[in-house]
Amino acid sequence: MCDVAISRRVIGLGLFVFAASVNLSVAGANIGWGIVAAGLLFDFGDRSFAGRLGRLLAEWRGDPLFLPWVLYLGVSAVSALPGPAPREALASLVRWDATHALAYFLLAAAARRVSVREAGWGYLAAAVAAAGLGIWQVWRGYVAQGHVSIYDAAHGTVHHVTYGELMALSLGFCLSVLAFARRATGLWPLGGAAAFLTVALGLSQTRGAWIAVPVICVFSAWLYRPGRPRVLAFIGVNIALACAVLAAGPRFSMTASLRERAASIFSTDFSSNRIRLGMWKVGLRMFRDHPLTGIGIGRVKKRFRDYQPEQLGTEADWGSLHNLYVHQLAERGAPALAALLALFASMWRLALRRLREGAGPWRLWAAAALPGFFVMNLTETSFQHAVVAFTVCWMLAAAQAPSEPTSREA
Repeated sequence: MCDVAISRRVIGLGLFVFAASVNLSVAGANIGWGIVAAGLLFDFGDRSFAGRLGRLLAEWRGDPLFLPWVLYLGVSAVSALPGPAPREALASLVRWDATHALAYFLLAAAARRVSVREAGWGYLAAAVAAAGLGIWQVWRGYVAQGHVSIYDAAHGTVHHVTYGELMALSLGFCLSVLAFARRATGLWPLGGAAAFLTVALGLSQTRGAWIAVPVICVFSAWLYRPGRPRVLAFIGVNIALACAVLAAGPRFSMTASLRERAASIFSTDFSSNRIRLGMWKVGLRMFRDHPLTGIGIGRVKKRFRDYQPEQLGTEADWGSLHNLYVHQLAERGAPALAALLALFASMWRLALRRLREGAGPWRLWAAAALPGFFVMNLTETSFQHAVVAFTVCWMLAAAQAPSEPTSREA
């Protein structure tokens, strides 16, 4: 049996690899929680593998999110059984939802054993690196072509929408740390990181993430009063920046593109908005035909043309309905959506409870960023994107760390 001190170092290494990879590589994140799993299985006094595994499972059963996760996975599995391809649906459920649940429980167990401080700084450093990559991508395209459009959006190593969502959540973490920072020497680096992440978020041209950030800011200011002046200052700077972009208007292709994207958020004339509305109508028609079990997990793309014979936008067979809640209704039915909403409510309840038990940047991040994440899912299926779901698992796990840094240490 490995020495406990060695297993703790392995767990810490895995947590750091995961946190530093989640903004850049899903493979790196998988390696990270795999290392965490290896460390955890050697972190108990029992000499038998079965005994160590049993203790770990017992710890998971005591987690506040255990029953909500089991309910969500169980209801989703039941909804898959009557479908035309239950084996395929269950395999998809395991590959995505069950994997995210497993990663959460592993990360939460790790955060209860080792400090999350180093992993948190690794996460922020990697987020800034991803932001820099996205900014460089847009700048390179601008220099080469002399203009910028939606096709030149910052994307880092992922799709530009996923990238924007990652930048929004990372910005939420940076703001939480900034709200607690007491050392004057740390304010400027954190402010610089926030500025970098903000620019990358803007250049991602991801409207759902743009809407989520004000929600995160509002909850950050509301939930932690001492940090409110800094959050409000951040909001003020960004309002001024937005006004500058709008004032620049069509004089520069970059500001023109950003202005067009911002104006399109609430416009029913914008093509992508019309496409989304069409998708949601298709999803609701699927739900009306299959209210209890949906059409089957992963079968939206296969059945889309049955409900929308005419091509909708650029594709004839959309695999995502670009709204997690409508997508769940269409795929899995009303019981599964109720279970998902119960899981989301349990996540936020846990984050708020941990924040009340002792305020800290990791806990504020979870409590403030989760509402923004829920908003993101109104226009995307973010919870089914691996790196975004992993980020949510990471923030919830870090919020449970008993050795959470205090405001004086942040």
